Amino acid sequence: MRIVLAAVVALLVLSNQAEAETRQLAGSERGFQDETGDRQRSVQFGANGEISGSGGCNRFAGRYAQTGGSLEISGLRTTLMACAPEVMAREGALMAALEAARKVETSHLVLKIYAAADALLLDLVRRDFD
Repeated sequence: MRIVLAAVVALLVLSNQAEAETRQLAGSERGFQDETGDRQRSVQFGANGEISGSGGCNRFAGRYAQTGGSLEISGLRTTLMACAPEVMAREGALMAALEAARKVETSHLVLKIYAAADALLLDLVRRDFD
């Protein structure tokens, strides 16, 4: 009986891990946990494959495609406002990470975006708790 129970628990854990890795991004807004105030960076994933958000200074938009744990972001374009150098550097880092995105792990609250070589690029939290 204990062996059967252990096997069922193991299957449930594996099932929950697989679900977390393939949860759809559509309709969510994500951001950095430690950022507050006017210069927050955020990323919104639209239900129609559109991605948009704020780099902290400029707004951006583009396209994304998610298939299971794979993620491809393309066609990013931004407004052209200038801000303090440190804000622009953080914004540039976000844009570079989004363009390098190839893999994703997500749950209801956490989104981790990886490069093709499994290097963690972004560790974001959910901002829209609907």
